[in-house]
Amino acid sequence: MVPKGGIENKEFDMNKNGIDDLLKVVSPELVASYEAKNSDGWTLRRINEEYKAATQQTGMNYFGWAKLAIASFFVGAILDGYLQLFTDVPTYVANISFFVVVAPAYLYFMFPARWKFVKDNETRYRCEPILRDFKQAVEALNPLREACVGYNEQFIRYVLFTLAVELLDAEAQFKKERMSENAETLNVLHYGNGEIKCREQLEATIGAAEKFDLVFRKGDLFAEAGRHIWQRNMV
Repeated sequence: MVPKGGIENKEFDMNKNGIDDLLKVVSPELVASYEAKNSDGWTLRRINEEYKAATQQTGMNYFGWAKLAIASFFVGAILDGYLQLFTDVPTYVANISFFVVVAPAYLYFMFPARWKFVKDNETRYRCEPILRDFKQAVEALNPLREACVGYNEQFIRYVLFTLAVELLDAEAQFKKERMSENAETLNVLHYGNGEIKCREQLEATIGAAEKFDLVFRKGDLFAEAGRHIWQRNMV
């Protein structure tokens, strides 16, 4: 039996370092197995660091640089107008002064900022699906939201055993209700839908476990669950 307590399962948000939290509660062995099957040789930690660097604002962002560039435009325009209205400088010289102020500002502020903006978007689009798939795979390992001290093979086996017990119980209840002479249609549908839900949860969790290179045979799970139910009924 997996010990209760410890780290409680919760919804993880990638934008709030949720992947950092997952990497702390998933055993290193499972993380390594997942990476070998799903991340093309890249470690999830490295992918997550790239993603965070691309999404977290460090220093001035693209819009900050844009504001400075716009400010430089107005400074150049004011200088151009002053030279034309209040000095004897020729118009073409005043116009040249405008571009002398504005053009370097745009080259300095806009191009590096735009390049970083594009590169950050490319990083986000490359990393986000990988991290999202990992997050969803971990969540699928624990559809019952059982509290645990960490995700490892023992805990996953416990979850699958629990799901198998619930499915067998749901099947028995559905069969009992369906065979009852006075059964109401809504009750039969209710227990039938309950069985379907239990079956889908078991299938999804087995599929998620396979992403971590863990293979569980349904026959073995049902056999263990059946023995548990028999012992429970004998008490």
